This record gives sequence, C-alpha cells and structure tokens, in this order.
Amino acid sequence: MNEQPSRSDWQRIGELFDRLVDLPPEKRDLAGLDEPPHIVDWVERMLEAADSDDRQLLDHTVQRLAGQLFAAQAEDFDSAVLRGRRFGPWEALDEIGRGGMAVVMHGRRADGRFDKDVAIKVLPAAGTARSRERLVDEIRILALLEHPNIARLIDGGVDEQDTPYLVMEYVEGLPITEYCRRHALALRDRVTLLSQVAEAVGAAHRQLIVHCDIKPSNILVDARGQARLVDFGIAALVSASAVGGAGETALMCSPAYCAPEQLEGRRPAPPQDIYGLGAVLFELLAGERIRDAAEATRLLFHPEQARRPIPSPATFNRAVDRDLAAICLRALDNDPGRRYRSADAFGADLERWSQGRAVHARDGGMAYRWGKWFRRNWLPVSLLALVFMALVSGASLALWQAQEARTAQARAEQELERATAMTDFVTGLFEAARPGLPADRVPSTRDLLLRGAETAETRFADQPGQLARMLTVIGELLTSVGLPGEASEVLDRALEVHERRPDADPGAIARARLVYGESLHYTDRLDEALVQLERAVEALRGQGRPAELARALHAFGFAASNRPRLEEALAAHAEALELQRRLDDPAALALGLSATARTRQRAGEHELAAETYRESIELLRQQEPLDRYSLSVVLSDYGVLLRHMDRLEDAQAAFVESLEISEGIYSGPHVTLGQRWNNYGAVLASLGDRRAAIDAWQRAREILEALEEQGNRTVLAGVANNLGFVLLETGQADRAEAQFERSLELLEATVGRNHGFHVSVSLNLGRCLADQARVDEAEAVFRDALARAIDFYGEDDSRTLSIRAHLGGLRWRHGRDPGGLTMLQAAHDRQVEQAGVNDPASLRLALELAEARLLAEEFPAARELFRRVLSGSRPQLPPGHLQVLRARVGLAEALNGLDQPDRAGEVLDAIEPTMLVDFAASHPLRARLARLDAAFEG
Repeated sequence: MNEQPSRSDWQRIGELFDRLVDLPPEKRDLAGLDEPPHIVDWVERMLEAADSDDRQLLDHTVQRLAGQLFAAQAEDFDSAVLRGRRFGPWEALDEIGRGGMAVVMHGRRADGRFDKDVAIKVLPAAGTARSRERLVDEIRILALLEHPNIARLIDGGVDEQDTPYLVMEYVEGLPITEYCRRHALALRDRVTLLSQVAEAVGAAHRQLIVHCDIKPSNILVDARGQARLVDFGIAALVSASAVGGAGETALMCSPAYCAPEQLEGRRPAPPQDIYGLGAVLFELLAGERIRDAAEATRLLFHPEQARRPIPSPATFNRAVDRDLAAICLRALDNDPGRRYRSADAFGADLERWSQGRAVHARDGGMAYRWGKWFRRNWLPVSLLALVFMALVSGASLALWQAQEARTAQARAEQELERATAMTDFVTGLFEAARPGLPADRVPSTRDLLLRGAETAETRFADQPGQLARMLTVIGELLTSVGLPGEASEVLDRALEVHERRPDADPGAIARARLVYGESLHYTDRLDEALVQLERAVEALRGQGRPAELARALHAFGFAASNRPRLEEALAAHAEALELQRRLDDPAALALGLSATARTRQRAGEHELAAETYRESIELLRQQEPLDRYSLSVVLSDYGVLLRHMDRLEDAQAAFVESLEISEGIYSGPHVTLGQRWNNYGAVLASLGDRRAAIDAWQRAREILEALEEQGNRTVLAGVANNLGFVLLETGQADRAEAQFERSLELLEATVGRNHGFHVSVSLNLGRCLADQARVDEAEAVFRDALARAIDFYGEDDSRTLSIRAHLGGLRWRHGRDPGGLTMLQAAHDRQVEQAGVNDPASLRLALELAEARLLAEEFPAARELFRRVLSGSRPQLPPGHLQVLRARVGLAEALNGLDQPDRAGEVLDAIEPTMLVDFAASHPLRARLARLDAAFEG
C-alpha cells in the first residue's frame, strides 16, 4: 500500500468498517463511497480479512495491516531486494516467511568459515541513534536465552543501512496446531506438547524476557516431536527500534491470540504470554480460535472489545473435561491478576491434569480431591470392594448358579453330540495339516481351512447335511479372514450338496446362499452375488428368523448399490434396520447401520451417512467385550466418507484408530491391512503430506501384492489410482499415466468396465492426458467415461457432472470452443443447485470454472469464484492442498488482471516455499507463479 493513513483517516476507516462489516458482501456498495481511494482500499482490505475463513490469510493480512498502521516507519520489504544482501557475515537467500513486523529469509554463512543454514529476520529500520542502541541492548539480552525448546539466537545487529536483523537457528517444523492435526494427536499428547512450550516460556520469564506474540505459527514442532518457540522478543525489538513509544507498537502481535491489555497498548509483561499460551491451548482443544476473523479484525479499531468472556473449549469438543477447560479459561482470564501467576504454574497444572490429579484451576473442595484420588487408585479400591461384596453375597450366588447349571444341562446334552463331532474335526485339522511342513512351521489359517474343506468331504461323506453345514461355516470363515475367492469355491460346493438332498433344510440353504452371495460380492462378481442374495432374502421371508433376514437384506442392499440399484438398495436397508431395532442385538444393529451408511454415501446422502456411521460406532464402543474387527471396519468406512466430505482431520483420526486396531488383530499380511494403509495414505495426501502418503501406499502395495492371487485386487487397483493421483498433482503426468493404466487393467480383470470405480479412474486418466496436451486422447477418454457415468449414476449425479465439467474445460482450454465453456458452466450450476455452493464437489467445479473464466480474461467473475473456493475450502483443507494453492494463485492472477498488483502480492504471501517442495519443476503452478513474479517486477 503506497499511502499510509493518518490518524483522522484511521478513525474514518474504522467508522466505515463498523457500518459495513455486518452487511452481506453483496450489499456493501464500496464503489459508491464518497471517500478518497486509499481509504476505500483500506476498508476493502479490512472487510476481506473479516470475511475470511482462511486462517493463514487472516494472520498474514491482519498482522501486515497492524504493522503498516501502527508502525509508520515499517518497511514493506521486497524479498528480491534482500536476496543476496549481507547482514554481517550472513547472506540472505530466499524468503521463507513474513508478517507485520519482519520478513524472514533463509540464509547461510557467507564468509566461508563454516556452512550453516540460518533464519535471518529483517526488522523495520532503526529511526534514531538512541533506538539503535536500545535495539542492540535487547539483542544482547536475547542472546543469553538458552533452552532446548527455544530457537537459539546466533547473531544480530544493525547493518550499514540502519536495518536491524537477527540471525536465528533455522527450525524445520510445523506449527503446533498443524502438527497435532496431521498426526491426529490425542488430547493428552497435545497437552504434553504445550507443556514443553510452557516450560520454555517460564525459563525466559525467569531471565526477564517476554515473548509478546505467542501463537501457533511461532511454535514449530520438528520431526522428533519437539516443540520449538521462535520469534522470542521480536515485538520488544521492534519497540526498541521505533521512533514512538509502546503505543506505536501495541499491535505488533496477532489479535487472534493476544491479551486484551496488549491490544490496549500496555507494555509487555509475563501475564500476556500466559494468555497467549491459553489461546493456543484453546485452539488445540477446541479446534477453533478464541476470536474469529471478523472479531480479530474489529479489534484493530476497538481494542476495548477484547474483554468479552471466552466460552469453554468443551463447547466445541465434548472430549474436553471440566479440569482441562478450567486450566484453559484461567489462563484466558481478562484480568491479568487472575491468570496463573507464572508460566511454570500453568505448566504444572497441565502436568497435574495429565497425571489425573486435582488441578489448581478448579476449587472443587475435599470431595473433588478425593474423587481424583479414587480415579488414580481405582484398581486397589475396586479389589477391596469386590472382596467385601463376595463375603456378603457368596451364599446367594451359589444357589443361583446351581439353578442355572440345571437349566443349562438340558440344553448342553442336546448339543453334545454335534459339539463332540466338531471338536474332533477341528483337532483333526491341526494333525492333518502337519505332514510335509517343516518342524518349526505352524499351519496358516488358509492351510487349515482349505484342508478342513477337503477333510470334511471324506469325514462327512455319509452325512450330507452335516457336510453342507461344515462347508458353509468354512466358507464364511474364509471370507472373514480375507480369502473370498477360496470361500466362493467352498460355498459353491456347499450349495451343490444342499440342493442334491430332497429333505434339505430351507433355512440352511438360505444361509449358504447368503454367505455365498457375500463372498461373490467381495470378489466383485456382482451379478452372481445379487442372484444369490435375492434368493436368500426370498427364502428367509416368513421363516421366523428376523436376524438372518436383516443380514441378508443389508447384504443385498450393499451389493445392489454397486450396480447401482439405489432405490432397491435403500429400501432393503430400511426394512433390515426396522427388523433389527425390534431385536435386542445392538452389535448386529451397529453392523446394519454401517452397511446402510455405505449405501447412503453412494447415493450422495453424505450428512445422513455420517450420522448413521456415528450411531454405528457409538453402539460398537458400548459392546462388552469390544468387537475390535467390526469397529476397525466401520471406522475405516467412516474415514472414507469424511475424506470425501473434506473433513480431513476427522478422517485422519478415524483411519489412525482403524489401522491401530487392525495391526493388533493381524500378525501378518492381510488384505484388510492393505485396505487400511491405502485409506490412510489417501488422507495424508489430502492433508498435503504427500511423502508420508506414498510411504503408506508402498506399504499397502507390499501387502496386497503378496496376496493378489488370494484377495480382492480392486484394493490394489485403488492403491495404483491413489499413487497416480498424487503424481498427477505434483506435475509428474507421465508417471501418473502408468499408475492409472495399471489400475484400469486390474479393474477390467475383476469388476469390468461397467463399474463406478472404473469410471472414476478413467476420469483421472483423462485429466492426466489433458495435462500432457494429448487433447484427442483425453477427449476420447472423457466421452467414454461420461457415457458410462450417465448409465451408471444418471445425468445429475455429482460424478457425472464432474466428467462433463472436465470435458467442457478441455474443449475451452485447448480449442477455445464456446460450447465447452457453456458445458462447464452448466455442470457447475447444476451441482451448486443440488448441493449448495460450499459442497466439496461444488467447490471443485467452481475452481475449474474460475480458471476457465480467467483464461477468457473475465477477471471480476474469476476473482469471485476463486474467493469462493478459498473461503469454502478452509478450514477443511490445509494451506498446502493443491485446491487451495490453485485458488490462491488464480486469485492473484485475477487481481493482477484488474491492475491490483499489491493485493495480488498479499494473496501470494500466504504461499510458503515449503508448500511447493513436492512439485516438479515443470508443474503448471510453478510456471504461473513465475509469470506473476515477472509481472510484479515489471
């Protein structure tokens, strides 16, 4: 911004902001304001910050505005000018960050004495000789600060151009909130991490050094999980170099995190850092900031409004208990005197909470403290209570047990003969499977079950009913351990035996058909599966076996949703749930709800599907003993849905828990483990951690390739598709193409071309070909996929609309065909009409349309679309997600096209160089950024 506002200008800006901020954006007539252009420009910037859902953009904007408004001498450093500049023996290389107070450059030792990477922080110029002296004194004090959780100050001073600088230890890490989100840390682990920071702040306070700007981006967590506090004392240094007093630099902090008295211009003091620690703790617990975008912006004009009460973090996260909420709220008290007396006291209370002890933030009295003691010592207390109860109730318990034993004896005798036969049979399996094996090898589950099927043919040759039942059980077990191909063969034989018997039990045949249909479904023989499942449902009706009928209905519904026969599928699930809710079997109901949720997801009913999954998971968690396998399956399926809804943090937490459970169940390679690792990789990629995602997919591929002949190869196809998608995102289209071709090859060998998964991978292949400018090939793939999607999903399904949009975009980008732009616009409008502007699928199409409008040089329309994508993408997507980066670069291009280069530059400030590290040199985004840089320099 070229013209700094005067104090009277600033007062007028505040009045206009107050008048306009609560109006909907479309009703703010900025063009009609009778004000100087620089005031209108300031008001528009403030309103954009207030409206933003993008936390990173908000931080950059508000802090820069604060720096420009309250430190008139603050420079808007051009990193191109700083690049190559010497600061003492250090040379600045590339910009790695900036805020309202400083620009941060990656630097190295320039005199050749040793090779060391550092961070050089360049501060506003020192105005007077006295301020230069004060600044050097402050640097000397900071140099004394040594702590393992504080980034070390290596050097500092004022150069020949009166520019203050600091040379700091270069810390590679993620902001603490981002680290916790990516690693799905539990509350206890988050608290432990912040305790490290509290200890560091306490050490600084004991040396009379105050941080003044504690916020997540100043707390970096490295790969070892160690928190490092950076930018210690920067605000004090700015104050030291300033011409004015403390009031001039009062807002050299982040309004979203700083204490009320700090906003009001009081000098730095330890209670302000304690408030900052409380604000960070609040965000770690609640997932929300103590102040939203509009409030943080408004505080620039009305700092007195910062004293509103802060809600409990438990309001946003029910997992936060009263003790932890009390700790957080005490640190955030508006009265500095009522906060913790020190950072050490704050850290000590966090430690008490971690140990289950009474915390000082709550005055719960003796009953509260005794209750905490009992919880910590529950085992000895419980054992003592059990001994006492046993002494009192032993006699009556013995009488009750005797009666139960007599009742059970009659039932046991009826099953004894069958149980004995089963026991002998199972024992025989182990003995029969040993011959020919090395002495140190135990038969695998597969060996045992397949040997069991062979043995049953001989053992029960004269008992066809028993043989068919045994084969059905073995087939069901084979399916449950991830061997549906082998299961199908065994179950086909079971049905053959049943159908040869004139006196066959209809119920037994129906059960065999049900289990056979499920195994066929898992091997993607869908048409055959549907035949068996429909016949199972018909046979079970009227037999008085509602539990088994419900299971068959769910199995049919899930299989039918793949064809898709969605209306029939949903009706079957509804009937099954009605049956299960009348039965007293919560475990079966939980599994039925999970099957229903999967079909609702396929039908596009995402919110209803999520609600159904949550009910299923809650029921499973209540079961005693816990059914770990079923819980892992439902959590994984729920994670898939959450990822599709762009609720990435929740998806990651679900996948992590599912994977941990699964690894505790299976001791060796298993198709389920392959599925879990594949899903986990997908959410890591969506969160921007592409390298970790590739590691996860490689692990999945290792597992699945070992099982390819036995398991479901569609999972391996999914891994190949995911790898291709990330390679395509990072600009490696040629390598991506090979992965998509491999995925399609696997799918055509299993489910065939008439399957939704094949259509989805075909869309990705078309995008890959388009990125390589192989236009005719891409168009042929898109048209083929579109025809199949219409048959499979219908004209208005979001997946069909996505293919139509990409086809239209291809025609417009490579041939300037107006019909292509019309096709893209129509697909976008229909998706928005059906799902709303902030639906993830709507945002993806809005991005495609925005880039098309940008190409047509329709800059105002493109700008609004890019803004909508950015606003809707956060907070679900991380700042480094390709959708966010594309929208940010596109918005900058649109603003530059509207002759607003300053604002374009501010939009790009939020793109950190580390966000592009995975992108190939030929990535289109790099070329677009280079063109923007050239335009700015020109």
